Amino acid sequence: MTDRSFYKPTKDRFSGQKTKLSHGSCSGPLFWNLIADEILTEELPSDVHLQAFADDFIFHICPGTREGLKVLAQQAVDIFKTWTDK
Repeated sequence: MTDRSFYKPTKDRFSGQKTKLSHGSCSGPLFWNLIADEILTEELPSDVHLQAFADDFIFHICPGTREGLKVLAQQAVDIFKTWTDK
């Protein structure tokens, strides 16, 4: 099953896009694990932890202050964005 369409709601309509990814393939999870492993082994600040489940990621950030949260969150997002831009 390839050439599937994906639709997501926007403000006033549905936005669609084609995807070449096969859905339900046996090798799909393996390829994703190979890709995701790179970000999971990336060096993050000491109070930032990245967790993955399926194709979702979440940062656990444990700062001492509110300002520390802002700084660490921005650093984590910058690292993640650098990875996604590759």
